[in-house]
Amino acid sequence: MERSFGSFRFSPRPQSIASVRKLSWSGQIDYITDRADRLETREAQEQFGIECSNSDQINLSYTRSYDLLDQPLRIAPDVTIPIGSYNFHDVTASFALGQQRTLSGSMLVQHGTFFSGDKTTVAFNRGRLELTPQLSVEPSISLNWVDLPEGRFTTQLVMTRTTYTITPLMFVSALLQYNSSNDSLTTNLRMRWKYQPGSELFVVYREQRDTLTPNRYPELENRAFVIKINRLLRF
Repeated sequence: MERSFGSFRFSPRPQSIASVRKLSWSGQIDYITDRADRLETREAQEQFGIECSNSDQINLSYTRSYDLLDQPLRIAPDVTIPIGSYNFHDVTASFALGQQRTLSGSMLVQHGTFFSGDKTTVAFNRGRLELTPQLSVEPSISLNWVDLPEGRFTTQLVMTRTTYTITPLMFVSALLQYNSSNDSLTTNLRMRWKYQPGSELFVVYREQRDTLTPNRYPELENRAFVIKINRLLRF
């Protein structure tokens, strides 16, 4: 493949508006071809953002893109996108609460074309609720309504991560995620210990279960237990 990419950004800081820390206008284009110079993917995006003095952010963006499918794409149990070239365009509006708040996160609404139909998305991402200085919960949810000539369907992605900081150098976290697109329930438990500068120990347990199994606890699909240690050597 060959890729060409370009971007620009203009970010003035208006002194005359006390409630606004920064305004930003940005744009980018991504252009990908195969070795025969055939266009595979193109994406152009324009964005306008406002960063408030209290660190809240408002963003509006417009995206136009192109994708070439050289083989059928199955995106839902009974929905397969046929081979062909597809143009997309969508508008996204988001509002993000600053990290200094007890509850922070980004609320997003998106609507536009999706292959030969359209898609609407409502999401709450990068959420964080600080229960105590050591304990925090990070919820996220994404709902997608897709309407295509090949079929209509709705997908949900629900996730929450709980983190407990034992010391400034050690924490444990637990991730629970449900994805309706493949009917899976994923659990991930992780401990990270920075036992000296530049050196860390990770202990991770992960399992994935199929929620389609009727009248029983979700059936186990895979399970993994990983220990990773790295050590910084200086000479």
